Amino acid sequence: MTEHATRSARAVAALGALALWGCAALLPAPATGAGSGAPGATSADDGAVVQEPDALKTPPPPGLAELATFPAVERRELGNGFGISYLRQQNLPLARIVVTFRSGRAHEGDHVGVARVTAQLMKLGGAGALSGKQMIDRLESFGSSLEVTTGSDHTSFTLSVLNPDLAPALAALGQVLGEARMPLAEFLRVKQAEIERTGERARGDFQWGNQLVLFRQLFEAPTGVHPYAHFDAKASDLERLQLADCSAWRLRHLVPANAELAVVGSLEPASVFEAAEKAFQRWQGAAAPAPSSFDRPAGPARLEIHVIDRAESPLSLVTAGVLGAPRKSAAWPALALSTYILGSGPASRLFLDLHEEHQWALEIDSDLLPLRDAPSVVQVQATALSADTVPVVKSITRELARLASEAPSTDEVEHAARSLTRAFLNHPNPLKSLSEMLATQIEFGLEPSDYDGFHQTVLELDPASIQRVVRPYFDADQTVVVVSADAKAVAKPLAQLAPVIVLDPERDFSIRERLPYSPIPSP
Repeated sequence: MTEHATRSARAVAALGALALWGCAALLPAPATGAGSGAPGATSADDGAVVQEPDALKTPPPPGLAELATFPAVERRELGNGFGISYLRQQNLPLARIVVTFRSGRAHEGDHVGVARVTAQLMKLGGAGALSGKQMIDRLESFGSSLEVTTGSDHTSFTLSVLNPDLAPALAALGQVLGEARMPLAEFLRVKQAEIERTGERARGDFQWGNQLVLFRQLFEAPTGVHPYAHFDAKASDLERLQLADCSAWRLRHLVPANAELAVVGSLEPASVFEAAEKAFQRWQGAAAPAPSSFDRPAGPARLEIHVIDRAESPLSLVTAGVLGAPRKSAAWPALALSTYILGSGPASRLFLDLHEEHQWALEIDSDLLPLRDAPSVVQVQATALSADTVPVVKSITRELARLASEAPSTDEVEHAARSLTRAFLNHPNPLKSLSEMLATQIEFGLEPSDYDGFHQTVLELDPASIQRVVRPYFDADQTVVVVSADAKAVAKPLAQLAPVIVLDPERDFSIRERLPYSPIPSP
């Protein structure tokens, strides 16, 4: 049996074992290979070979056509400081509504988890004269449900409704935000649900656990806790939370002067702004919180590998990250290109190495995670068989360092630029995509023209300029590597690469064991 066939058989067996282990929802499916057959030929139903026309054998040149631009956005601001943005798209039967507050997990202070619990409590606790059930019934009468999300820099409330329901839906949402009741009984239910959610994720969600540790280590501060060190709350954080903490956070952060409504739809602008003003103009609150300013974290002093013990798991999830540039930095376009070249798509360096050449990884991805008041995070993730964890970690750390030491090829840059400049408006759900981009503009203080400026800069960057810009960010010693895997199987082999710290997910990801760096002696 060939090495490739052996690895495929091992992968299938491992996937079956992991499903029994209880983590099937966390596992990506292995990529499938190309079909067999002669180049340029396809099989007809009767078994005959149909030759491809000569005109189709040579692909068109990968030139960059004229760029699409971000649609026009009309904006207004009410007397209470509440912003309204409307992006009109013709022939849409629906309107999507997003209210974004410019505060999230990074603004929780000592009350970790308060942003999400408060938002959920506002959704479920009722408003004005309506109980929680009555308000939920009212929102669901529009054929929709209220989505609540929190991130490092935002808290958002989202609805999608038919055009005739826009005005009453905005009125209902205005009541939820301005007249939330937040009763103690509902707070206790929401708090317990969040404790159970985070406990379940700690026990079995590989990606969630890896990102929790990644952010904690990247934003480690010499004194205190950096505001961006919390990717999410842990059960122990939520146990300490009180209703008074939620009430105070709402009055400080979830106020009209700290929020903006984004609407995407096909209705006349005058009707949209009239409905929004009627729904939100009487809502009053404190002034918006002052803009935050935080020192850039120093980052790790040396490479360490953190292993989250997932006993008896046949697979490992490897997550690696470095601190990048802030979202509004001039270095952002070059970092975005480099991140794409690193691990996004089948032409990326890590996919070609880990999947195509060596068949070590079942799935690879890279992403540039923006943060408003802190450096962004360049993140790479790969899923592999436990036995292949060491070569996967070696490849990821090597390719991260290579971005600093070696300029990308012209072909790599052109492919990444094409993908980045085409994907942003090429979405199967344009209503959702455009509303999310508007909400992101609100969250980070961007203008619609910033999208077009980013794409133009991406197209103008050359390989040498990209390397020069990103070199300071890809320091191998300041890379954080987190591995969710069976510690008995991977911890000692990984110590050949760097010191290893084994973490216990059942005990708040506390340190269970330290293994010193033990390189293999040179022959």
